Amino acid sequence: MDLSGRTGGANPANKSLTLIHAMVAGASHIDHVDVLRAGASEKILPFGFIAPSTLGTYLRSYTFGHLRQLDAGNEVEISQA
Repeated sequence: MDLSGRTGGANPANKSLTLIHAMVAGASHIDHVDVLRAGASEKILPFGFIAPSTLGTYLRSYTFGHLRQLDAGNEVEISQA
């Protein structure tokens, strides 16, 4: 997916990694992303953490068409990958 040119679409890798790692750490909403900033997390995770407000803008940059692309990608069988 290409989010370039959309508000919040820059640096999608760091933003996606921040969201994924926050969910793994138990975050249930955007404000919980700050859990990654606690302690020495930045020493063990190989990317820069993104502020919760920036993540909200990033998530709003997705359109319905982007979500359909993600949905189609989830339906691909592993044997086809």
